[in-house]
Amino acid sequence: MKVRNNIDFASAARAINLLDPTAAQDAATKAYVDGLLGWKDLALVTLTAVSSVDFAPISQAYGDLRLVFEGVSHNSGSNQQYTLAASADGSTFSSAANVTGTFAGSATIYGSLEIPGYRQDGGAIVGATANLAGSPGIAGGGSLNPVWCCTGGIHGLRLALTGGATFDGGKLRLQARI
Repeated sequence: MKVRNNIDFASAARAINLLDPTAAQDAATKAYVDGLLGWKDLALVTLTAVSSVDFAPISQAYGDLRLVFEGVSHNSGSNQQYTLAASADGSTFSSAANVTGTFAGSATIYGSLEIPGYRQDGGAIVGATANLAGSPGIAGGGSLNPVWCCTGGIHGLRLALTGGATFDGGKLRLQARI
C-alpha cells in the first residue's frame, strides 16, 4: 500500500503537493480539506416578534464563531442598539454589551461579528454592521468591538436589543469554522 503525504496540518490544514489534482483521490482530499476550512452554518433564525435570540448550546468542535446579520430590523419607535451576552454553560448568560451602533426601527442591518478562539477563556469580538437599504450596497460599518471573558469558553450567545424592543425582520446566521 502506498501512503501519500498530501495534508499539512501546520497552522491550518490544507491540501499540498497533490500529485494529480484531477485524480479522484487527490480531488477528494482537496475537497474534504477545503470544506473543513470554510464557514459552516450552525443555525439560521428568521426574526419575527422576539426580543432576543439564544444560540445554545454551541458545539466546542470549532475554532471561531461568526454571527451574520442579514437585513435585521426592530419595531421600536426610538433608536436602539443590538447587544450580545455570553454563556459558559449554555443557559446562564452574562450581562449584555452593545455590539452595534444605534439604529432606527426603519434600518436594515447587515454585517457580521466574529469571535476568534471562542473556546478560550477570553478574547475580542471583531466585525462591523451598517444600515443598508438593499442590494447591491456597501456602507461604512461600525462596531464597538467588545471583549469577553467566559471561563471554559463560550457555550451560548444571546443577541437582544436595548430598550425592550423586539426584532421584526431579517435573519441571523450563526456560523463556525475550524
